[in-house]
Amino acid sequence: EHTILEYFKLTWSAVYSLAKQDRPDWSEYQTAQQVGGGPDSIPHLDIPFYRIWTRNSDRDYSGYINLSYSRQLSGQYVTFSAGEMYRDKSRKNHYNEWDLIPYVPVSGFIPFVGQLSPDLFTNFNGASAAEGSPVNPLTYNASEKILAYYAEAKILINKKFSILGGVRIENTEQGWKTAQDPKIADGAVGTVSYTDILPSLHLKYKISDKQNIRASCFSAVNRPGFYEYVPYLIRGDNFNMTGNPNLKHATANNFDFRYAYFPNSVDQILIGAFYKRIINPIENAIIFNGTSSAALKPVNANKAINYGIELAVTKYWGHLGISGNYTYTYSRVSRFKLLLDSSFVNHQTTETGPLGGQSPHIGNISLLYKNPKAGINAQLALVYTGRNLTLIAPFKGLDYWQRSTSQLSFSIEKELFNHFTFYFKANNILNTPVLVEILKPNIYKTGKFALPYQTRDDRVMVQKDTYGQHFSFGIRFKN
Repeated sequence: EHTILEYFKLTWSAVYSLAKQDRPDWSEYQTAQQVGGGPDSIPHLDIPFYRIWTRNSDRDYSGYINLSYSRQLSGQYVTFSAGEMYRDKSRKNHYNEWDLIPYVPVSGFIPFVGQLSPDLFTNFNGASAAEGSPVNPLTYNASEKILAYYAEAKILINKKFSILGGVRIENTEQGWKTAQDPKIADGAVGTVSYTDILPSLHLKYKISDKQNIRASCFSAVNRPGFYEYVPYLIRGDNFNMTGNPNLKHATANNFDFRYAYFPNSVDQILIGAFYKRIINPIENAIIFNGTSSAALKPVNANKAINYGIELAVTKYWGHLGISGNYTYTYSRVSRFKLLLDSSFVNHQTTETGPLGGQSPHIGNISLLYKNPKAGINAQLALVYTGRNLTLIAPFKGLDYWQRSTSQLSFSIEKELFNHFTFYFKANNILNTPVLVEILKPNIYKTGKFALPYQTRDDRVMVQKDTYGQHFSFGIRFKN
């Protein structure tokens, strides 16, 4: 940070980061077992035994510079700012997979799980690109370079009204090169570049010293990640999974409104509303390749909308307080899906639903205790997350939904003496399970197809995870 002249300030930063991951010789095997309709069979192994080696590294160079000028002009306080950012990010990814095929003798004996030994595997199947060939498209180098610059002005019209507006321009270049031969593999090497002009305008009006209203409109951009546009290929039983080198980036127009009331220095009431219109949203969808095969790949949906309301309240009575917030969000997007007809033939259709991972209801409430003289700050918080779409299935009506959850946590900090603070945190105190379901009539609750853990007639449970409680404590030093 630099103060050049009385009215000029300059800030800059240069950042380097490197992240690596190495997962050698990761293995997975699957078993087949008959359940229901009679005595359950012993699990046996007649499916390939996967062995996978992966490693990758992400390197990031970034530079930022900002220049601001502040003073009174024509009786109004004005701040002009301008700046530039450059980021160069790259990833090197290596993937190698081999399939060990269980040996089944002429007698037809299938080995059981408890009988695993090296003698049971006689064939290494790694000839195809999706199973470990040196030209596997999951072995790739990818890069993303962004040059962005902005200019903005903040003007205090009077003591009650202020305007903040500006524009940001972002030039993006994304490139990739896979281990495949570009002469025989379409999209093995490629570069995509685009420029976005992103304006913004923010208005603030002070109703009184304790109340204000804000209104904003601005544009934003969402770039596809490396794994979405690199043209990898993973072969599956029913359909393949691929990247999409023709994927476009998504842009959004956002509108926000907020009312704020501050009765005193610690209490507050905030009420807000928002609306977002997303162009070219990125969603995973099933796309037909010709008439016989289909692939799951990221694509650009037509359009998506996302709007809702927000409410936040904080109130103290002496050292005790309560804080809570709630957000309601409505979102809709149309997706491509597969539909199986009575002749067991797949047809492409569409289905409209919420954005993936978007819960319509999110809220939390906290009991607070703050005593600055004693150096104690404590909080007991309950967080509620409504049902959300956690996995977009390729078939219509078979999406995976995560059931709503409530998690309880507690934290406390106590100042010990100069510069030292003791802290304790307890998360997921109730050990809340994460339940994933298909919202279809459950034929697996009773009868010959009965499966364990099925408790509802109107939905099928496909996954249940519990994580236990997590505790952390320590002493922090701050100078």
